[in-house]
Amino acid sequence: MVASNKLNANKEECGRITQTRTDPNWGCSPRRIKNSGWFEGRKYTAGRLSLGQETDQQFYVYDATLMVIKGHCDHDKISSALAEEGLTPIRTTDGRAFVSIWLNIIRDSVCGAYHEIVISIDATQSGEKSEIDISSKSNPYRHLYNNFGSSVCKCQFMHSLYINSPNSIAWGREMQAFPKHTDPVISLVEDNHDCFKTNIQWQEDLILKASVRKQFGPAQFAKQGLGLVSGNGPFRMLKFLTNKQISMPIQMPLKIAQQYDLPFQYMAVTRKGLNPNAVQCWPWGNGDMLELGNVVRESGSEANNGHDLIRQADFTPTVVTYLPFMQAYIGDA
Repeated sequence: MVASNKLNANKEECGRITQTRTDPNWGCSPRRIKNSGWFEGRKYTAGRLSLGQETDQQFYVYDATLMVIKGHCDHDKISSALAEEGLTPIRTTDGRAFVSIWLNIIRDSVCGAYHEIVISIDATQSGEKSEIDISSKSNPYRHLYNNFGSSVCKCQFMHSLYINSPNSIAWGREMQAFPKHTDPVISLVEDNHDCFKTNIQWQEDLILKASVRKQFGPAQFAKQGLGLVSGNGPFRMLKFLTNKQISMPIQMPLKIAQQYDLPFQYMAVTRKGLNPNAVQCWPWGNGDMLELGNVVRESGSEANNGHDLIRQADFTPTVVTYLPFMQAYIGDA
């Protein structure tokens, strides 16, 4: 059954009032959302979780903050992990694979409010060109190559997600085959004035811990702009700055998609607007900290203890991307 594409008429510009969004434990009180017109006209299909709540099958987030730590890992280890997915990780000139850690504070979404840690891998289909003319030691802004137009990277493979909300875990797995680990985490995710902090655990067992200093100010802004232009070219940067949204193909593990009889390929669209401060980037600093745990837990059909995989694969952070206010929609590829 296809739900109305119009936002709920009873709560003007308050978004879609689904049960999963307004769940008393993990939801949000309906309130006026920003940029409501950006969400109108998109596809919305009614669904229901095994937990009982009515929902939409498409993912949308009305209010979030995220920080992405991008770095590189041993290519062979990452390649082995992707082999059964029919994917090949992007390979640098010195034999490394690009991996991202997403630290997300979700305040209002189709499945309520929660913390989310994502581990994704730059990838392409097996047999296609996967080498890129970038070294792991090159200008770190070049490592953001796939954000500024077409590239050898054809998708972000979603390897693992760690969530503190059972509601979000059920929604992710049952509606779009996201590999959200079935065990909820204990999470601390703080967007402070001068730093971004994260501590994710299963009871006393560490999954991931990070502290990233923010690099703001006019001098830093100019330095970051020059780094982005020199790393990605003025025309690609101009196109990025004049686009109001960013599109990114994403792919889920085949086993979880088969388990729930769902597609495994989707298109994620993020609204950034035209404010140059909407997306901020800077190199990983000497005072920044990242610790990956070695605890492993089974989650069902797919292997999604990505923190342990990239720990073993020598994950090395290089560049940070920060979106203080983010909105997104994920639908059909």
